[in-house]
Amino acid sequence: MPAVHSRFFARSRPSLWGSITGSGLGGLNEWPDAGLAVRALAAAGPSVPAIQATGYGPFCRALREVIEPLDIPGAGIRIASELGWITVELRTDDS
Repeated sequence: MPAVHSRFFARSRPSLWGSITGSGLGGLNEWPDAGLAVRALAAAGPSVPAIQATGYGPFCRALREVIEPLDIPGAGIRIASELGWITVELRTDDS
């Protein structure tokens, strides 16, 4: 279980919680250059609110500023991601 979640539930009236389970998953994204990385990341769903707020061009320029330093000549860009989740059941009177 992700440590942040377990600490949160341990400090927030643990008598209320029944079972608490969780896990995590890692992923790796690779692109040959900054241009393709920016286009791919801009096309991803989580980018939509930022693009709506700033516009596509400003979003891509800001993203490029962050991505370009990660570009290794001959190797491209590699970004590791982690996704964690948790399931918590509220304790019932009969448990």
